[in-house]
Amino acid sequence: MAEGLRIEGLTAGYAGIAAVRDVSLTVAPGEVVALLGPNGAGKSTTLLSAIGALAPMGGRVLFDGQDITGRTPDAVSRLGLALVPDSRGIFFDLTVRDHFRLAAPKGDKAAVEAMLDRFGALRGLMDRRAGLLSGGEQQMLALAKAFVTKPSVLMVDEMSLGLAPLIVQSLMPIMRRAAEEEGMGILLVEQHIEMALKVADRGIVLNRGAVRFEGPARELLTNRADVEASYMARA
Repeated sequence: MAEGLRIEGLTAGYAGIAAVRDVSLTVAPGEVVALLGPNGAGKSTTLLSAIGALAPMGGRVLFDGQDITGRTPDAVSRLGLALVPDSRGIFFDLTVRDHFRLAAPKGDKAAVEAMLDRFGALRGLMDRRAGLLSGGEQQMLALAKAFVTKPSVLMVDEMSLGLAPLIVQSLMPIMRRAAEEEGMGILLVEQHIEMALKVADRGIVLNRGAVRFEGPARELLTNRADVEASYMARA
């Protein structure tokens, strides 16, 4: 049975300096978790450690009950844990169609059609190079490319980066539907607090490399003062 993602006591950083310390969190199948916090809080470091792009200094990462700490990103991805990075991870010289050809397992045309139904704006852009897409279209492609691989848990880092709020507002419900309709776990790193919490089941606030506040999303929405205070927390 799928158990989702579990991070236990994670300490990780760069050049021997910890950016996150003793961070623990879970993402269950069918659950959307919003990982919030100011710039430099350690959110991206947490995701990079989970996917295997950054070796943890301490703690462990488990996926569906398996200890995947220290495994390579490609090995982790094959297990069903995927990451859409804040850079979007697309290739500017390749067309939208090329991206789907690379991502779709065994050329699964049905999976591609399902993604085009979900991200309808891409249907008329299949032969356009990714570098010529707008920022919103590039983010749609990045998400669609990840969805088409059918991950059990998807981590999305700063989906709203560089996008107009209206575009972000249109993309957020897609995260919710993926959780509800496909049982996909979603870990959503986001700066738009209210938008993220409206589609999330739970929220976690990370600041200065540690978890400062967490709880049901509805509770966090109604306790904005506590959430904002956690953004200002000192180590």
